[in-house]
Amino acid sequence: MAHPAEVLAAARAALAEDGAVLVADERVAEQFSAPGDPVERIMYGWSVRHRLPASRVEADSAALGTALRPSTVRDLGAKAGFGQVEVLPIENEFFRFYLLRR
Repeated sequence: MAHPAEVLAAARAALAEDGAVLVADERVAEQFSAPGDPVERIMYGWSVRHRLPASRVEADSAALGTALRPSTVRDLGAKAGFGQVEVLPIENEFFRFYLLRR
């Protein structure tokens, strides 16, 4: 996604006052460390081969690629005007789930 903060801002604008947005993103480590576990390697492989190049074709792309860490999702949520970004306690090997509230 070339402009994730703008997309989240549009989603926030469409919410009812008590609404929320559910975001699913790849489960990568909280901090980067090489060489990374097998899931992180898969996600980075996918990111540099497809997701990052695909998002960079749009003007002024954020160029974030696939592997968004929780701190990045929190920053994007704050830029979009969300007051709360919560990592949900859903166990999944490949994905992490976030709940964004107004």
